[in-house]
Amino acid sequence: MLYMTADQKSENKYLQKCLDFLNNGQLPGNKETVELGDGIRCIGNYYETVPAETAPFEAHYKFADVQCVVAGEEKIGVTPVSKCQPGPYNETKDVYFAEAVADEYVVMKPGSVLCLYPEDLHQVKVRLDADKPVQITKMVFKVPVELLK
Repeated sequence: MLYMTADQKSENKYLQKCLDFLNNGQLPGNKETVELGDGIRCIGNYYETVPAETAPFEAHYKFADVQCVVAGEEKIGVTPVSKCQPGPYNETKDVYFAEAVADEYVVMKPGSVLCLYPEDLHQVKVRLDADKPVQITKMVFKVPVELLK
């Protein structure tokens, strides 16, 4: 896991490509995908946060998630995949789900960027305040994991 802000520079040119796209202001709509080249794509996500007990944990094998909050605030739970039993793998979507408890929560605010690798089981959409849903605008970049090594 790597936490940074959208105004920072990355030494990794592929992560920097994501940050440059994020900062250019031409963001995709909800569930729209923009191909950035090199196998990288950006998916627009617009949703309301949910209580932690209803948010599933997920992980990926082929792609790292670079999650960038544009508006709203949420928590992302993270725990090592080594602490869980992976569920069935959906190869088309490169995702599997697992039962887990977060080792830590990362608070995501506008400008927050969290890079989640295949070893990071993560739980998104979690409310900061269990009783107060918040509207989130977030861009999720899918980056082939070999580009971030």
